[in-house]
Formats: sequence, structure tokens, C-alpha cells
Amino acid sequence: MIKHIVLFRRKADVAEDEGLESSLVGKLAGLGDQVPGILHYRIAANEQAGPIGWDYVLESRFQDAAVLQSYLKHPLHRAAVKEAAPYFDWASVDFTE
Repeated sequence: MIKHIVLFRRKADVAEDEGLESSLVGKLAGLGDQVPGILHYRIAANEQAGPIGWDYVLESRFQDAAVLQSYLKHPLHRAAVKEAAPYFDWASVDFTE
């Protein structure tokens, strides 16, 4: 199993837009039901924001690295990333469970 973790936060130079942010998070969350091969998928807001905190975490799990790569290349994933890129910074880590 491969676990894929992504942290998101609004870019420092972007004005907060609750409607846009909600829409972007919703589109990212929807990928869990739309892209094949995902075993687990969850996005959650940070409940303990601080100076080094991120705003959201996305946790997902895949059978293997090939399935993760298929998800990353999927057109719906690419579209969501393209739309979120002007608003969010993100960092990710992938590891074997």
C-alpha cells in the first residue's frame, strides 16, 4: 500500500476568498469518488491552525505506486490541480504502509 499525503494552505499573497476556497476543496474532495483505484480518500481542515500550520490535509491510499501514478495523471486530478494552483501552495509525501 502507498499512502499519499498532501498539505494545502492559501498562498501568502492571495486574498482569502471563502467561496472560492470552499469550491476548490470540494473539487479536491470529489476526486475520491471520481478517480478509479483509490482505496481511501479524505480531506480535512486543520483544527489547530498556527504559524507553521497548513489549512488542509488530504490523505489517500493506493494499492501500489503504479495506481498512485495513474491517479496523479488522471484528467480530473490534473484539472483540479490546475484550478487550485493559483490559490493554494501544497506539499506532499508518499510512503509505503
